[in-house]
Amino acid sequence: GIPHVILEAMACGTPVIATPVGGIPEVIQDAKTGFIVNADPQDLANKILTLINDILTLSVVSTNAYRYIRENLTFKKTLYQWKLCIFG
Repeated sequence: GIPHVILEAMACGTPVIATPVGGIPEVIQDAKTGFIVNADPQDLANKILTLINDILTLSVVSTNAYRYIRENLTFKKTLYQWKLCIFG
């Protein structure tokens, strides 16, 4: 339950703003590897403004997202997870 576009954006160092559904909270840690928003439009606006106005936060979140993907979603680790699912 994680949209590939989120993983692809993170791999490019693009900050992601998402709602906490499915497996998204497993990869997006609020204000660390991306931003989690609720159904509140003001919350979404605040997160967008944070990224626009705070270059340090933008840089840190982008770098953390990129590193998370590089360290946790390697081919070897993915293959291992698939083997566990298929063979137990």
